[in-house]
Amino acid sequence: MATTYQSLLDTPKKNPTVSCKVVFLFVFSAAIICPSAFLAFRAINNTPHLSLPYSQICGLLHDQTSCLQLFLNKSVSLIVDGIYTANHLSHRINDVRERAALADCMELMDLSIDRLKDSNVAIGSGSTGSLTNAHSWLSSVLTNHETCLDGLKGGPTQSAMKFLLQDLITRDKASLAMFIAISPSAKEELRPLRRGFPTWVTSKDRKLLESLPKDLKINANVVVAKDGSGMYKTVKEAIASAPDNGKTRYVIYVKKGTYQENVEVGKNKKNVMLVGDGMDSTIITGSLNVIDGSTTFNSATVAAVGDGFIAQDLWIQNTAGAVKQQAVALRVGADQSVINRCRIDAYQDTLYAHTLRQFYRDCYITGTVDFIFGNAAVVFQNCKLVARKPMSGQQNMVTAQGRTDPNQNTGTSIQSCQIIPSSDLASVKSSFPTYLGRPWKEYSRTVVMQSSISDHIYPQGWAPWDGDFALKTLYYGEYSNSGAGAGTSNRVNWTGYHVITNSAEAKKFTVAELIQGGVWLKSTGVTYTEGVDARPDDSPYWPKWNVKRSGIGVVSPKVVYKLLDGIHLSRDISLFESKSNEELTNKIILGIINAFIKKEKSAIEKLKEEFDKRAVESKKRATILNSVAAEADKRATDLEAMLLTAEQKLQEVEERIPEKITKALEDYKSSDDLKDFVAKFDALNDFRHELARPTFFNGIHLLCDYVHKLGRKDFDFSNLILMSMPPPTQKQ
Repeated sequence: MATTYQSLLDTPKKNPTVSCKVVFLFVFSAAIICPSAFLAFRAINNTPHLSLPYSQICGLLHDQTSCLQLFLNKSVSLIVDGIYTANHLSHRINDVRERAALADCMELMDLSIDRLKDSNVAIGSGSTGSLTNAHSWLSSVLTNHETCLDGLKGGPTQSAMKFLLQDLITRDKASLAMFIAISPSAKEELRPLRRGFPTWVTSKDRKLLESLPKDLKINANVVVAKDGSGMYKTVKEAIASAPDNGKTRYVIYVKKGTYQENVEVGKNKKNVMLVGDGMDSTIITGSLNVIDGSTTFNSATVAAVGDGFIAQDLWIQNTAGAVKQQAVALRVGADQSVINRCRIDAYQDTLYAHTLRQFYRDCYITGTVDFIFGNAAVVFQNCKLVARKPMSGQQNMVTAQGRTDPNQNTGTSIQSCQIIPSSDLASVKSSFPTYLGRPWKEYSRTVVMQSSISDHIYPQGWAPWDGDFALKTLYYGEYSNSGAGAGTSNRVNWTGYHVITNSAEAKKFTVAELIQGGVWLKSTGVTYTEGVDARPDDSPYWPKWNVKRSGIGVVSPKVVYKLLDGIHLSRDISLFESKSNEELTNKIILGIINAFIKKEKSAIEKLKEEFDKRAVESKKRATILNSVAAEADKRATDLEAMLLTAEQKLQEVEERIPEKITKALEDYKSSDDLKDFVAKFDALNDFRHELARPTFFNGIHLLCDYVHKLGRKDFDFSNLILMSMPPPTQKQ
């Protein structure tokens, strides 16, 4: 089939009006698209060198969210290059310390890739909860890269990695600034959260920590025991058994004992819970430290980066000692993690609250220099923070918070805790100054509120890091504390130090707002206070409501508050919002009754538990006794049967002896040759195995007497004597 082609010269002419429209649209589109594309390209590839403020990088574009997502994607590819570079360097150096630092960098950058990818998805979602998560994750990425750079200081590898890391850090700060600029929720993040639970929270998970300890241990997925009575002998093995990226809680019960090992809950081991027999019974101990070649980051006895991590009723310690300098007991970089009823012991750098949202309740934490440090968004409630006696010339620092950028939503909040000295420090506290904290990084942020502060804390309260570094940019606050060391009249006069008098300001550092605990903490079942505790002065009826005692007079409302605090009524905000004295009184009486009932129920539960335990033990003992009795009866029956058989055989033997002897004598009398008699008498040899020795000897004596009576003096008695002896034992 022929094909025809039309000459271009003969192409029909189009309407010139239409052509002008097309040209106009093309030029107009190019005018819009090209500048935007150019700006986006510059933003994504050359951010560190832009003079444009970070917050405005995507502000010139119509789709700012997509711009930020493109920027984050570019950061991911640069981090991949960084991991390749670090891995390449690690194979070309021999220094153990530097290789360890590079290994830390590779781990941290790998974590950053995941956080950036998750942030991209969350930003695309646009929901308030997702944006809050993205803010936390982007904050952690910056901290990861800062930690990597800090670990490389002083070595030749720092020169090779420095520019790459500085580029990443600059991009991380730009990401945070852009996120704050385009995210309305980020600006309003400090408002109280009253949203529901995430969809991944199950009812079983919400009630897990509300269960009785015995139930929690019985329902554990795996059990660890040094004596071999569990499924595993080490905590490491048990963690390895947890499913990757688990959606439900995986409970590992670690029995009483001392486990000398370094434990890591990796990024894929999510929703893992370690529960022991108590903070004085189940001990996980290690001794890695900086002096012996470890990095601070990798010296932790227990390290957790798997999200949803929970530790309860454990004693975690690093026994390296003060002379070994930095030696971490616990490092946590797991988002939405809970440490409940745990003891954490070391000296310098005890607890590394590295990144993301963390909550500590009813813990006992000891140390000397910077013993709570890191850049997490972390709240401590009802904990004892115990300063120990340091080495000569050292000063104790309870905290060293490491926030490096004002857009990070991180900080340390110490609420309703006891800040006290150890017994060895108390007697020499004047020789070793102890402070609430010092600024590790430029935007360090720490608040101590509603806590009891002992007099071992120096009147200045806070110490500088190096000269005037960060004194204007830090945020240190104190709110409504008590105790001999809580006075603020002699505190430091830095620009960044604040005596907080407004409860609204204090609320910014509570569970509800600093770590968004109202969204996720209830799912763990751990006890916590979401906001600022109600105080008597917050209610207009407290000054009017007085309780009289005989001989004492009027008891102040604050005294009543302390009494109520013992039964946890002081945490009930509604109590102090009563509309009348009568309503307030009724609420308190009802609260006391409920507290009494709760206490009695608890006592009954304990008695029932003890009764059940003893009943089980009694049942076990009865079973054992019955078994022993049955065995005894069986043995008695067997012995009776054996005795009866023996008696029957003996009777048979006794009955047959006279017959045999008589026959032998008759043979003897009929024999003309004495030897022939002896030969015939040898036939008795086969029978003598059945003879009882006394009976046999009686037979021999009778035979001898009979022979003598016959007067046969030539009879050879030697054979008869041999016959009386038992046969020789055969050697095996």
